Amino acid sequence: VSLSANWDVVSFTLTYSLNGGTLESASQVTYNIETSIELVTATKAGYAFAGWKVTSTDDVSSWVENTVYGLSDLELGGGHYGNVTLTAEWTANTYTVKFDNNNGAGQMEDQTFTYDVEQALSENSFTREGYSFIGWNTDADGNGTAYDNQQVVKNLKESGEIVLYAQWKTGQSKYFYYVNKQNLDGSYDAVDFADADIAFTSRTDDTDK
Repeated sequence: VSLSANWDVVSFTLTYSLNGGTLESASQVTYNIETSIELVTATKAGYAFAGWKVTSTDDVSSWVENTVYGLSDLELGGGHYGNVTLTAEWTANTYTVKFDNNNGAGQMEDQTFTYDVEQALSENSFTREGYSFIGWNTDADGNGTAYDNQQVVKNLKESGEIVLYAQWKTGQSKYFYYVNKQNLDGSYDAVDFADADIAFTSRTDDTDK
C-alpha cells in the first residue's frame, strides 16, 4: 500500500504599524509560503518613508526581528512564513527658512530646521532708516502668519523652504515746544504746561518770540 501525504498551504498575516503615517495604497494582509510579497509604501507629514522594520513575529518564522526592509527591498518574492508585524520607519525632513529685509537693508543667513524639532529664529540684523523692526511675517504686507524676533518655532514647513519678511513700523519723532508768555511790559516768562490751559494763536508777522 502506498500512502501519499496531503498538504494544505498555511496562510499568515501581515500587520502594518504605521507609526503616525498612512498607507499610500491597499496593502496585502495575508500571504502564504508560495505567495510573492509586495510591501507598500506609506506617507507622513514632515517625514520621508524609510522602509518597514520587523517588530514582532511568530516563534517559528522566516522573519527576523529588527530587520529593516528599505525602499529597494519591498518586493520580497515567495518563501516567507509566519505572522509578522511591520512598523514604518521615518526620517524627519529638513526645511529652510529664508529672511527677506522687505525694503530694509542688510543680509541674513538662511536657517535649516528639522521637522518636529523646536528651534529659535535667528535674531534680526536688518535695518531700515526711519523705521523700527517689529517682527516677521509670512507675507510681505503683514497679512500672513506673524512671528516675533527670535521666536522658538517648529514645523513652519513640511519640506522645502519658507520666506519670512521683516515687518517695519514708522519711527516716532519727539517734538519739543518751547513757549513763552508775553507780559504787558514786553518781557516774556516761561510757561509751565502743568499750570493751566494754554490758548495758542497763530502769528502772521515774522517776529520770532
